[in-house]
Formats: sequence, C-alpha cells, structure tokens
Amino acid sequence: MLTLPARDGRPRLPVCINPACFRWGTSVSDFLRAAGNAGFERVEVSIQQVLALADLLGGLGAVAARIADLGVRVEAFSGLLPAGPVLPAPLLIDETAWSAAEDTMDERLTAAAALGCTRAAIVCNPRTDLPPADAALMAVDRLGLLADRAEPYGVRLAIEFIGLRAGLPAMLDGKHSFVKDLAGLVGLLDQLRHPNVGLLLDTCHLFAAAVPEAEIRALPPGSVEFVQVSDVPDGTVPAAMRDELRCPPGQGILDLPGLLAVIADTGYSGPASIELFSPSVWKLDPDEAAHRLFAAGLLGLAPARASSPGRTPTGGRS
Repeated sequence: MLTLPARDGRPRLPVCINPACFRWGTSVSDFLRAAGNAGFERVEVSIQQVLALADLLGGLGAVAARIADLGVRVEAFSGLLPAGPVLPAPLLIDETAWSAAEDTMDERLTAAAALGCTRAAIVCNPRTDLPPADAALMAVDRLGLLADRAEPYGVRLAIEFIGLRAGLPAMLDGKHSFVKDLAGLVGLLDQLRHPNVGLLLDTCHLFAAAVPEAEIRALPPGSVEFVQVSDVPDGTVPAAMRDELRCPPGQGILDLPGLLAVIADTGYSGPASIELFSPSVWKLDPDEAAHRLFAAGLLGLAPARASSPGRTPTGGRS
C-alpha cells in the first residue's frame, strides 16, 4: 500500500487517486484497473460512472466484486449532486436541477453503500448570482437535507471550498462573492452544526486562497473529512492559480508533507487523494498516467522532502 511514512508519531496517511487525473473518456473500468495495477489501493469515483458500470455488469454487487478483485477501495465519490453522466454539480444549482437530484439521490447513495464508500464530496460555490444572504440560507438548508439523506447509508459529506478565482467555470461563477475561503466555509458549517458534515481541504484551493497555516491549525478537532493534493508550479501567485496549472506532488513549490502534517494535527488520518486537471497528464494513456502519479506520490508526499526556505505549507501566511 502507498502510504506516507510515519512522522513524529502521527498516523500514516494512505494515498488515493482521483479520476480527474485521467484523460476525458477514460472509463471507470480502465481507471480502476490502471490505478490498481500502478499500486494505488485507494480511489475516488464518479458515482454516475459506477451506476453505468453496474448496468453493464448486471448490478452493484458485480461492481463491488470487480473493485475487490482489483485490490482497491473507494474512499470518496462525486456526483451526489450530478451534472451529466460524469461531473458533479455544486451546491447552489437551480431549483429544477436540485429537485431532479433529490428525486434520484437514493439510487446514488445505495451505490455508494454497496461499494463501502463513506464519503460524498460536495463543492460549495465561491460565487453566485443569488443575493449572499439568500445563498447562505439555501446552502445551510440544502446541506442539512443532504446530510440527513446520506446518514442512513453510512455516508458523510465532505464540503469543499473553491479558492481559485481565475478560470472559474460558469456553474461556479456569479455576480456576488459567496464562500471564497476556508473561514467562509467554516462559518457556514458552524451555522449548520450537523454531525454528518466535514471539510474537504484541497491544497490547490488552500494555496489560491492564501490560507494561513495557523487557520488550518485552528480548525476544530475532527472537522476535516477528506483531503485532495496537487502541487503548484514555480512562479505561480495565488491570484493567478488555475486548475489546469496543477502539477503532481513534488514537482512544484508547495511543502505538501508539511501541509499534510498540519492537517494531521487536527486529527485527520484519512487519505491524501491526488487530484489533477493537467493537460500534460491527460495526454498520457491511463496506465502511464497512473504509474507516474504513483511514483510522484511516493516522492512528493514523503516527509523527508525538505521545505523551501521561508515558505509555509500553503503559500499563505504562517
């Protein structure tokens, strides 16, 4: 198993892989096979793709058996709120899309439970066309409904803030700023106060929002539910960070081992999932991409990697 070596008595973090790392059109079967063959034992999945595979194989039991045969474990899924056959939708979708998602939600939660997956990733909008006060009320209401629906299936929500400001897709953009940083999401979840909801921290978004290390250290114990990792190319400033600039661990400027150590201090012991949207990696076939990212995880996330002088883990203030 690819795990981060123990550091100062902290538990080791398993390393996971997200299907966004692979070129568009990669089937969930090819993704799972490539990840398992490369050495990954933890994966994220699109739940829509899982359901499509279940239709092909004759049921969710057959999908679960195939995943077990490949030696991988599903740690998190996207698409509890779906946008088409693969992509997830953000929290503040319009009412028509929300109603459609509500009507079919049990099917996706049943699929997650059949795979033994206990986390659903939800993206919180950084901007919205709604008045901010209305958006906050809608967000808290919807998160409460989602958490209640997911709980009987043994699924917890991992809510992600989007720190990027450059190149936002239309579904995440809008006239008004909403949840633009970690503090904003923590405040929103404080209003919710639901035990089935936690934070999803993504190192790219932490960098783009210049989140201070002290802000991560101050998170309530146990509040981090999931972690996604990528590196940032040298010369990139937070305001200019875009998804397509993400690079594999160890190939950029972030002190990812240091950042993961800070997150572990909050009590987090779950996976560190590599998530890229890299055109250069997308050019590779799935097997080569998986092997390269497995090697990058071994080297770039290991605690032995030294921090750059004067640099904090996220690129923000210490």
